Parts: sequence; C-alpha cells; structure tokens
Amino acid sequence: MKQTKLIFAAIATCLLFSSADAFAQRSRGGSESSARPATSTSVSASPSSSNTPSKGNTTSSVRVERSARPTAQPAHSNNHVAPPKAPNRVERGPVSTSSPSKHLQPHKVAPAANYHKQPHYGSSVSMKKATRKSHVIKHHTGDYYYRDGIFYRYHNNKYVIHRPHAGFRVASIPEYRVVWVNGVSYYYYYGTFYSYMAPSREYVVVAPPVGAIVESIPDGYERIDINGNTYYTVGGVQYKAVIFNGEIWYEVIKVDNDY
Repeated sequence: MKQTKLIFAAIATCLLFSSADAFAQRSRGGSESSARPATSTSVSASPSSSNTPSKGNTTSSVRVERSARPTAQPAHSNNHVAPPKAPNRVERGPVSTSSPSKHLQPHKVAPAANYHKQPHYGSSVSMKKATRKSHVIKHHTGDYYYRDGIFYRYHNNKYVIHRPHAGFRVASIPEYRVVWVNGVSYYYYYGTFYSYMAPSREYVVVAPPVGAIVESIPDGYERIDINGNTYYTVGGVQYKAVIFNGEIWYEVIKVDNDY
C-alpha cells in the first residue's frame, strides 16, 4: 500500500511541474506579443498607391483612408494626369477637355448659351442676391461675395458681377468643365478657371491658361470681327471662336496682365 501511494505521489509531482512549465512558456509568448503592437499604415486612395504590405512586415495591417471630396469634385491635383474617359471628351492638340455634366455642351450659336440664366458680367444685382448665404472674401480693393459660382463686388453703392482675383479660394463650384493644357488640369465655370488644392480641399482661382477651350463664356462680352475671325472679350480674357467637330468652341488667346 505504501509503495502504491509513493507511485501516485511521484506521478502527481511530474504532472504539476509539466503544467507549470507550459504555463510559463505561454506567459512569455503573450508578453512578447503584447510588446509588439500591430502597426497601421494609412495609404492615400490615389491610383498610384499600393495596398500590399511589405514582405518583412507581415504583422502590420494596412488601412485605406479615402478623404471626403468637395461638392461635385473628383480627387485632383495639379500634377500631369491623363484625362478621364468621357462621352463628350474633346481633344485639340495639347489641349483636351470633358465634363461630367450633360448640360455643358458646345453650341453653334450664342456664346453664353450655357449661362443664359446667370446675370451678365458687369451688371448689378440686389444686395440680397449678392450677399445672402455667400462666402465673403476680403481683398485690398474691397469685399467680394461668392455665391453659386459667381463673384460679386460692392462698388459705387451697388453690387456688381466682377471677375475674381487669382488666389481667391472657395469650397465648391457648380457644374464645371475640366480642361487639360499640356497635361495640367483646370476647372472652369462662368469665365473663371480654378486649380484644385487637395490638402485644403479648396478651389483656387488662377489666371486662364492660354490655349484652353470652353463651350461657353459669360454674357456681357464685347465681340470683334477681324479678317473673318470672331473674338470675344469678357472679364479681362480674350477668346477666339474656333470650330471643332462642327461645333463652335472658344479658345483663350489673351489674358490681362493684372489678372
């Protein structure tokens, strides 16, 4: 009987030491894992980004973050990028253009056809129309009021449609036309060209690029016919009527130096 009790005691002692050793090994493994937290890499949602982690970092997780876009605005930068395919895309030498809007189409008549509901350049409007829900931009020449793609300025005791100055920033623009000139992209609406600044998610007014073509210009223009060519001047920009695919487009050929 005593011999049997000794055998059971030896077996119990072995099992006890084995369990303790296994527990110690698991404890060391858990401590090492907790000491190496998984890293998280944010990858921009640009076409050139890669969501594949490096071979040497198998424990890292990759999180793709897509930033919110401004109103009616795709991701954009001023880098040289290929124009997106669009049904109304137009190519003319180093210039190409397209628009996601089916309303912005070239016309054989009426240079301002797409803006016929908008007030003419240089015309005056009521204070309510210019200032209600508008974005105020401070400038050394006076305050400007931006609303629905149009800039207003208080001048001579009235609010008038006025061209903006390069550098003005706004949060959104209405239906726009995208124009690429030598691979650089611009956004156009109602006689104004913009660049899109991705970091701040703003549209910045820029001087119109010479060579750009658009389907419409603002009303209030001055028309001049010289040697069979028709020119239009409005907002400090001179356009020339050009024919492409049987439609009339308007090419930027000259811009005021003080734009």
